[in-house]
Amino acid sequence: MAATPESSKQAGPRDRAAKPVDPATIATHSALALLLTFALLFGVATITRWVMGPSPISDAVPQVRLRLLVIGACAGLLLAGLILSKPGKISGAHANPAISLAMWRRRSPVAWTTASE
Repeated sequence: MAATPESSKQAGPRDRAAKPVDPATIATHSALALLLTFALLFGVATITRWVMGPSPISDAVPQVRLRLLVIGACAGLLLAGLILSKPGKISGAHANPAISLAMWRRRSPVAWTTASE
């Protein structure tokens, strides 16, 4: 029997039926999202303190606009690193636990299946 385009097409994450998610998965993803949130906030606060506050970096960069550019670039690199990290991939790159819980509440299969598969 020849394969038809419909039969050879793989089912995507949206084509799957929504499976119930166990509480352990929810707790793991939410804990990882909380960890990512902490790392992001701590990192941005530290970057801002070293670039804007009294430090050798702030002495080397005299203009405020250039300092803000440095903060934005460093924060963007930090966020990209957190998203591409193992915890970022497992949690779906949500750096906010409220997002993970809202996706679970809406029973969205994409948030839980694509990140860990």
